[in-house]
Amino acid sequence: MPNGGYPSAEEWERAEAPLKEIDPVLLRVASETGFVYTKNEREDHDRMLSDFDPRTAHKIERYVSGDAVDRIFRKVEVHPTEMGGGITVSATAWYDDAQFMRHWRFEDTATFDAGNLDQEAVYAALQDAHRRVQSWQSALDFDRHNALPDSTRRVIEEILSEKRI
Repeated sequence: MPNGGYPSAEEWERAEAPLKEIDPVLLRVASETGFVYTKNEREDHDRMLSDFDPRTAHKIERYVSGDAVDRIFRKVEVHPTEMGGGITVSATAWYDDAQFMRHWRFEDTATFDAGNLDQEAVYAALQDAHRRVQSWQSALDFDRHNALPDSTRRVIEEILSEKRI
């Protein structure tokens, strides 16, 4: 039984309940935007709308050529709130540059309490989060973070330099 570290199946179901309530809204936004709908049923509760299929994202080239951003990964996530019963909508995007540095942008866009999961309000929040991630086009829209440890980056750079010879 997947339970993400939750002590019991009942606690898992309790945390999952608000997400199940808004699944139809997520599917509606996915069909309107072309984003892929996925849900995590193992480690933790979340739902995701993304411009990539998370099961095959590792196969997509993630680097840039020169200064141009080749591929930005965008997703809208919905998580249960820490106290349970409510949800938080967030917008996330990232890309990896030619030096294997990851550039991120993340914003929580809306939070709904347990008794306030109005589907039209959730729909509007998901649309807003989708508009935000779509607007992040330039490298200037992102912060820079290490995508890989320095030792791993050095090994990859050595491999790449051998291929160029």
